Amino acid sequence: MLVEIFVHLLQPAYTNLMYMLSTMMIDNFNFFHSITIGAFGLFFAIITICYFFVWIPFENGQNLTIYKTKKMLSILPKEVLAKISNIHKLLEIDTMGNKKNRIDKVVTHSY
Repeated sequence: MLVEIFVHLLQPAYTNLMYMLSTMMIDNFNFFHSITIGAFGLFFAIITICYFFVWIPFENGQNLTIYKTKKMLSILPKEVLAKISNIHKLLEIDTMGNKKNRIDKVVTHSY
C-alpha cells in the first residue's frame, strides 16, 4: 500500500522537482556565463578606450620630448658632452673623446 502511494503520488512530484532543479541549475549557469562574457567585453572596451585616449597621446608626448632632447644634444660638440659625467656615462665616451657605440645614435650633425 505504501509503495503504491509512493509510485502514484510522490514519484511524479519527485520527477517534477528534479526536472525543475536541473533546469534552474542550467539557467543559473547560463545567467552567470552571460554576466562573465559581458564583464569581459566591458573590461576589454575600457582597456581599448584607455589605450587610444590616454596611452597614445602620452607616448606621442614622450617621443616628442626625446626628439627635442636629441636635437638639443646634437647642438653641443662631442668634446663638451664627454666632459659632462652623466652624459659621459650614458653615451659611453672614452677618455680620448672617441665615441664607442651609442654617441652616433644621439649626436648626429646633419647640418
